[in-house]
Amino acid sequence: MLCDRTALLEWYLLDDYFLVLIVVGHQSEFKVWTSTPEDLQSLKTWVVKYLQAYVQPSRQDWKESLEPLLNELTQILHIKEILAYLPSYCDQLVMIPHRFLHLLPLHALPLVDHTYLLDRFSAGVRYAPSCQLLQLTQDFHPPSFSHLIGIQNPTNDLSFSDLEMDCIRSMFQPHATILPKAEATKTAFSTQDLQSTHCVHFACHGVFDFDTPLRSALVLAGTSVEEIDLEKCLTLGEIFDLNLQQCRLVTLSACETGLTDIRSLGDEYVGLTSGFLYAGSPNIVSSLWTVNDISTAFLMIRFYQNLFEGEFVAVALNKAQKWLRDVSGPELDDWIREHQIPLDLSQMQPTQRVNFKRILKNSSPFQNPLYWAAFCAIGQ
Repeated sequence: MLCDRTALLEWYLLDDYFLVLIVVGHQSEFKVWTSTPEDLQSLKTWVVKYLQAYVQPSRQDWKESLEPLLNELTQILHIKEILAYLPSYCDQLVMIPHRFLHLLPLHALPLVDHTYLLDRFSAGVRYAPSCQLLQLTQDFHPPSFSHLIGIQNPTNDLSFSDLEMDCIRSMFQPHATILPKAEATKTAFSTQDLQSTHCVHFACHGVFDFDTPLRSALVLAGTSVEEIDLEKCLTLGEIFDLNLQQCRLVTLSACETGLTDIRSLGDEYVGLTSGFLYAGSPNIVSSLWTVNDISTAFLMIRFYQNLFEGEFVAVALNKAQKWLRDVSGPELDDWIREHQIPLDLSQMQPTQRVNFKRILKNSSPFQNPLYWAAFCAIGQ
């Protein structure tokens, strides 16, 4: 299941402590790291603080405290101590969180000298919902990567998603089918030939229903996030029934598409991500919070550029995240010009235009994990 240079960390949250199963490559032996009861209590206290800040309407406290909170989490989870168990030659990491750990950007945990966990592994950091689903994705032999179906801004309120989809479509031409705005209906999507599609990209809104997870959905045309009509959305229950056996990648470039039912005590989880994995796609990219429209568009464009340069999904995403984190405003401006990104400032609202000009003058506009860490590579 794992290549020799891959390490796997699987967490279990128990009643009195948590533990981490540590597996390296094909080795038959594994190590188990066990926390103290105090560590578990600190973790529970931390996640309550994190979630309480996140659910506030403005989320301003959460935004301002995200990086300090992640520093605390590094200490609570003893990440540096656990990494010491891994041989130096391990350059790829697979993580299987448990319960509420699925909600957290573990790949963005700070280490030392302004580096993060994803900086430690050059061959990528990815996730899996469980060992069973991880094994399922390993049996997939990817076809060519040439046919795209895209859902583009169906609620017509994500201005930079239009730019995102235009750039991604150009990479797949002439085999790109895009359903833009009002055309991105549930009926139109259901008529697409998913059995011959290699990539499905959703640039839209996502919602997660903690009370009834199967009613979680991707919002399509004809409804809105404020007043959702599930009859016009693609629900998790319907995603389980899709046939994506030829699909190499599903990208959920939408808000909160990686959220899961954290009340489950088992090691399985229910969420949009697991639905697409069960439907047959071995690679899912999804988000852990409400993402920024501007930074997400640039992250996704760079992600697909990396894919078409031959990178695996996790590596392509991690490289895009590190690029976005480290890019300066002037460097971003040069990149936009070099790659002929069709960005038209005249089409922006006045406040967007002002904000974007500020970004181009900033030495590190997207350095905060808020902008680059939301997305996770899950699966193969």
